[in-house]
Amino acid sequence: MTEIRPCYAFTNNTLQQQFEKILEEIEELRIAIKEYEADPGNIEKFGRMVEEAVDVQYAIETFLKIAGLDGEGRDAVRAMVYVKDKIRGYFDKRAE
Repeated sequence: MTEIRPCYAFTNNTLQQQFEKILEEIEELRIAIKEYEADPGNIEKFGRMVEEAVDVQYAIETFLKIAGLDGEGRDAVRAMVYVKDKIRGYFDKRAE
C-alpha cells in the first residue's frame, strides 16, 4: 500500500496557508463528487473523484507535518483517534 505522506513542496506554508490548501482540495472533491453522481457510470469521473479524495488526505498529512508532527507523531495521533472512534462504535459493521 502506498503511504500517505506530507507534500514537502508545501511544508513551508503556515498552518493557515495549508488550511486554505485543504479547503481548496475539498472544493475540488466536492465538484468531482457532484460530477460523478450526475454520471455514476463514468469511469473517468470516478477516477477524478477518488484522486481528489486522496489529494485531501495528502493536504491534511502535510498540515500535520507543518504542525510539527514527524511520522511517529502523526501515527500516534492516528492511533489515539482510532481508539477513541472504536470506543464510539464508528467502526462497527452495520447492516447495509
